[in-house]
Amino acid sequence: MSVGNVLGAADVCYRAQIEEDTGWVTLVSLGIKRLDATVKDTYISFEGLPEWFQGRLAVLSMLEDNGYLEGVGYKAYDNTFWVVEPSDI
Repeated sequence: MSVGNVLGAADVCYRAQIEEDTGWVTLVSLGIKRLDATVKDTYISFEGLPEWFQGRLAVLSMLEDNGYLEGVGYKAYDNTFWVVEPSDI
């Protein structure tokens, strides 16, 4: 599975990078509808993320590195994830 597969399957996908030192979550939106992205680019903590994002990130964090869950996203490393935005928000 590659990041390209995740991006190809979603209108909007976010790269989430969790800073180990501070816990800050930095997001970059990608995809055909990214201008309509529903989240901002930096959060001070996991708890500050929208609930739908928290749930997806929590599930992805349980996967091994390079793990993929269709419709949810991809875990690249312990602190780097690709999260698919649900189409119903």
